[in-house]
Amino acid sequence: LANPLAHIPDNLLIDFTAMVPYQLGTILQSDQRDKLNNIKICLIGGARLAEKTKISLSDFQCTFYATYGMTETLSHIALQKLNGINVQDSFKTLPGISLSADQRGCLVILAAHLNDSQIITNDVVEFKGPDSFLYLGRMDGVINSGGVKIFPERIESIVEIVFSELNLTNRFFITGVPDPQFGEKVILCIEGDNLPGATEKKLIQRMRDSLKRFEIPKEIQYIDTFIQTETGKINKPKT
Repeated sequence: LANPLAHIPDNLLIDFTAMVPYQLGTILQSDQRDKLNNIKICLIGGARLAEKTKISLSDFQCTFYATYGMTETLSHIALQKLNGINVQDSFKTLPGISLSADQRGCLVILAAHLNDSQIITNDVVEFKGPDSFLYLGRMDGVINSGGVKIFPERIESIVEIVFSELNLTNRFFITGVPDPQFGEKVILCIEGDNLPGATEKKLIQRMRDSLKRFEIPKEIQYIDTFIQTETGKINKPKT
């Protein structure tokens, strides 16, 4: 269900639930948003949570956690508290989980519930301590521009806020394309018609103010309709 709170009583108290970002986003834009205050703990997982959504969670009594996990780990192995007291800026591992990184900088997970077998991921991380980390992005999606590794996920999280400030609702993504000088260059792909000239200029200026020099998109490409995966995510390579 896109909105799992739509058909439950207004006074029903819920101790625990789990949602994907799409469901949470739908609820936040619906008449049922206040029902989130009837939930004690909510886990959010399955996809990256939009930065503007994270910011809006401070308005609610419910305690929200972002989760990190994958099919290979059978469940989540780390949590990040998103609102309330002691908000966390990184994921913290659950008991029985040990972490390290391989030579690529990708996360390696050793989990007691998996008979202590190692899981080598393609997720590039930055350790904040022995049991906490920042997720930077996927190694297979990294853009190498002039020898600098650039993570689209980081740029997208910042551009997302810029879009919100400019009241832009177009879908977008960051990717890299071949460049004769730097090997690859960063571009911004926007779904739909070209933005009005004045709006595009504001967008470019805001991105220049918010991003590191090598992260700033070198061009903007407009695409009528993005190609999606079977699960509704944007298929960047095919698009």
